Parts: sequence; C-alpha cells; structure tokens
Amino acid sequence: FMWGLEYTISPKWLVSCGMAISRYGVNEKFWTDMEQVLDSETYAIGFRYSFTENIKFDLGIYTADYKNPYTDTNNYDALDAQLGQAMGTTLNSIDTYERSSFLVGLGLSFNF
Repeated sequence: FMWGLEYTISPKWLVSCGMAISRYGVNEKFWTDMEQVLDSETYAIGFRYSFTENIKFDLGIYTADYKNPYTDTNNYDALDAQLGQAMGTTLNSIDTYERSSFLVGLGLSFNF
C-alpha cells in the first residue's frame, strides 16, 4: 500500500509527503544470514523552493521502520554445545538481523 500527496503552497514553495506499507508474508524459513525480507513502513517528506521558473532546490527526507527482526540460532548450535560442556553451563547464542534507514536528499534543478 502506498500513498503520496503534493501541494503547491505558493509559486515559490511546494511540499510533498508519502507513506508505503510493505507486508511480504514470508517467514524465517525464507531468510538467511545474507538476505532478510522484512515487513516495513516507510515515511517521506519533501520540499521544493523555486528560485526562478528554471532553477529549483529540492530537499527530501526518508525513513523506514522495519518490522520483525530476523533471528538465527542455527549457526551456533554445535559451538554452544561444545563451549557449554567445557564451561559447565548452557549457552544459547543468537544472531539478530535488524535494519533501519534514514536518508536525506538534496537537489538543484536547472531547466533551460
């Protein structure tokens, strides 16, 4: 699901915003330590200032919130057993793969 809005405030100023929601429907069997497909919610806002009709400055900000981090214990099962036995305890090692994004973009447009 995606939506976006753009509004011209004045001849000099324009503002925009948008949102995207991604739900992939895959489970941990699909993921590996090299690739994770995570559900996400993405938000963006942008501004444009027109110096003249032919010269414009753009600023955009984007952030993504990824859901349900991927966790993996398979890489450590044998190692946990060996170290746990040597140390006289039980170990439960885990890898957690999380992602986040925050971007800022700047642009200068010339149209001649």
